[in-house]
Amino acid sequence: MKEPPIAYIHIGLEKTGTTTLQEFAYQNRNLLAEDNIYYPDSPGLKNHTNLPAYAYDKNLNDLAERKNITNPNDRIYFRNKFEEEFKNEIRPIRDKKMHLLVSSEHLSSRVGDETEIRKLLSLFTSLKYQPKIIVYLRRQDEMLLSTYSTWVKCGATEDMNLNAFQKKRYDYLAQLRLWENTVGKENIMVGLFHRDRLFKGDLILDFCDKINIDPSRYNKPEAKLNKSLSAIQLEYLKGFNIEVPELIGNKKNEFRGDITNALESIDDNQKAQLPIAIKNQIQNYFQAQNAEIKEKYFQDLNSPLFPFSLEDNINNKRNSPNIAEAIKNISIKLWKFQQNKINKLNQTYRDQHRYITKLEEELKELKRKLLS
Repeated sequence: MKEPPIAYIHIGLEKTGTTTLQEFAYQNRNLLAEDNIYYPDSPGLKNHTNLPAYAYDKNLNDLAERKNITNPNDRIYFRNKFEEEFKNEIRPIRDKKMHLLVSSEHLSSRVGDETEIRKLLSLFTSLKYQPKIIVYLRRQDEMLLSTYSTWVKCGATEDMNLNAFQKKRYDYLAQLRLWENTVGKENIMVGLFHRDRLFKGDLILDFCDKINIDPSRYNKPEAKLNKSLSAIQLEYLKGFNIEVPELIGNKKNEFRGDITNALESIDDNQKAQLPIAIKNQIQNYFQAQNAEIKEKYFQDLNSPLFPFSLEDNINNKRNSPNIAEAIKNISIKLWKFQQNKINKLNQTYRDQHRYITKLEEELKELKRKLLS
């Protein structure tokens, strides 16, 4: 019996390069199709957020607000409409025996229980696809720090909650069990978001290996999309958030501009780090769970699931930077970033003004000829 086509369902986790992988798939849609893999657009152009919005109920929160499906009737309408659009898009692809690739970190972060996962999977099995789950795990202390960085980017002003690692989202074993109980362990491909654990130390190469394509002819997106901020940048942005909040009322603060993009554009090797004692506490907390994941999915691994590198100890031993000097450098670079944008806008204005002047002169000449 011939094997059914595969639906590769990339579920994150959050803070494991999902933005980069989604950009990779989006930029290479045509090349993926040549390799018999279809990246659909009805679930979303890059991040396929319509999939969790369709399947999940319990933890949609802001996602439901963004899609205007906060009441039951709107939710029913959205789901019926999306299911029809999705199946209409996929049926011709299925007839061509093409595989599918979908991606959204919300498929892992917003899932409530096995019932929701089964609803998601039914969308693919009803089209006679075999679901294969792709998930990347990240060392819990790194996940905590990266999550906090994102939180500050979104306007937070509070210090990090160092006990937040006890939340359910950091228990990877429990999350994997949800998917194992619905799709089967044999249909789950687990990757580790750490340079020492990725195929040839590269996330894109590792992902291509999982979906069985040759990456050599594919375009690679920028390596640091949605990158974490440095220690000084985090402190700078927290203070900025107090004076220039993300929202005023329920509306985005127009004076905030693109401060996050500006800070991300500044190279700073003073990597944000948790104290080594906190790192060890977090790793000890998850020691049993991580050991079981290793036994299930990485039996050939002869070291702990998540390695501690020399860089971890080096970063923790670095001297504290001169805060005043660091803030001055950030301010100078932010000024240059903003001034560069202003200069480009001024140049655009001058170019447009010259063009309009030229058109006015041509129009005058045309009128003169018509009247002569």
